Amino acid sequence: FQRRWYTYVPESYTGTSDVPLVVAMHGYSSAITAFTGDTRWWEVADKYGFLVVFLQAYPVDGGYGGDIPVPYNRC
Repeated sequence: FQRRWYTYVPESYTGTSDVPLVVAMHGYSSAITAFTGDTRWWEVADKYGFLVVFLQAYPVDGGYGGDIPVPYNRC
């Protein structure tokens, strides 16, 4: 499966020193676009100067009622 992601880089990041990386992944009931905005990790990253990668879980058809694709984590 191909996994999509968004990477958030705060404006304060210069690339000249190491900074923490937070990997944020939602549960089964949220899409990447909603999760990115709802969690507000980007505000925390701006405040403390770290990078955030928001991962999209794998889609599954029909797993949660009908033929609506719902993200899930397949590990």
